Amino acid sequence: MSTRGASTTIARAALPLYVSTLAAAAASLVDTALLGRHATVSLAAFAVTVAVFSRPRPRWRVRCAR
Repeated sequence: MSTRGASTTIARAALPLYVSTLAAAAASLVDTALLGRHATVSLAAFAVTVAVFSRPRPRWRVRCAR
């Protein structure tokens, strides 16, 4: 496969991820703009919620010794 063909294949595969990342950033910006009009507590609660739910989750589990 040529370099151009490989680049095109990678770009096509990465496009949905890029678009979803842009959409998530735009949604977060709109939410922040709307919550910024309410109160600092609402904006802080939203920031904590985004931090908790957007954290990548590990695919492995650590087993504790008993």
